[in-house]
Amino acid sequence: HDGFFLSRSGAFGWGGRTALASFVGMPTGSRKPWVVCKFGGTSVTYVKSWMQIVARVKELLPSHRVVLVLSALSQVTNRLERCLEEAISGEELASLQWIEETHRRLAKEVGLPKEALKGVLQMLEELDQLLHGLTLIKEVSPRLRARVCAFGERMSTSLAVEILKHHGLASASLLDSKKFLQAEPGLGIADEDKFLNASVIPRSAPGETEALIEERTGGQPDLVVMQGFVASSAKGDTCLLGRGGSDTSASLIAALFAAHHLEIWTDVYGMFTGDPRILPDARLIKQIGSRQAEELATCGAKVLHPRCIMPAAMHGIPIEIRNTMDPRPEYTKITVDEYLLMAVSDSTYRKSLAAQ
Repeated sequence: HDGFFLSRSGAFGWGGRTALASFVGMPTGSRKPWVVCKFGGTSVTYVKSWMQIVARVKELLPSHRVVLVLSALSQVTNRLERCLEEAISGEELASLQWIEETHRRLAKEVGLPKEALKGVLQMLEELDQLLHGLTLIKEVSPRLRARVCAFGERMSTSLAVEILKHHGLASASLLDSKKFLQAEPGLGIADEDKFLNASVIPRSAPGETEALIEERTGGQPDLVVMQGFVASSAKGDTCLLGRGGSDTSASLIAALFAAHHLEIWTDVYGMFTGDPRILPDARLIKQIGSRQAEELATCGAKVLHPRCIMPAAMHGIPIEIRNTMDPRPEYTKITVDEYLLMAVSDSTYRKSLAAQ
């Protein structure tokens, strides 16, 4: 089998058999290993899919700890962009009202008490104040756009913790992804890219991560919820990871936590030999190496963004692509087989990003 390697010159390439440099997904001390599960917008918007999320968490918890990385509710990010347009033009903030109603609807359908919306309503009030300030300055900087667009993930994860607790998962704890993912500063990077298309260097730091979780939660919970798409600049400002950002966040978090594996839950079964909407005979690819998966993603397989695969692959973490609405055994597993696990320098990763 071919293996992913980093040459002495710092270039990425493909080589032959090699021994794994470290064990991935091994628990620290007696603690259970982490599994990172990412759920997209369509998966966190409806009650039926939330029942599947709860069921999957309960299935994993006896032998694993779980990180849920969540997107904003479906269409909320687009509505947040529209909020900015409405504020600048002096229109009524109809999109803000839509966002509030959407979160209230989900909370009601799940059966949450009114007080469970306290966190979401506080964020909506903060957002309302930001938008009313915009009606005066009439200009949106990339920094402010990133801050506003991050509200979608902040609200969905706040509500998610309440939903999980409502279904008996009392240990669910909310973590701020900004405290865990820091974008590289980069000299001469335009503000547009710095705040709206930021890059985070993949690294594995399970010991540091465990300490930070304990610092943020006051304990060692078995279930944590984090925002996809969102990271922090070197100065602590909110920045976004751009296209494919939530999947990439999950992969970065899986590397950071030294996860046993990463699950990407979406509205399809995984990668296919062709577009099943066009080719009726297209078959599900049940197992594929990271190299081939990245090539397929680069060539247009939209189930994953190419940037999602490398952070997990670099640290030997397999990725599973599963269907939220039909969690039967058929899914795509992206293996890492005999990848050479080596420390990758910041400059090397910058070169790999530039080449994409």
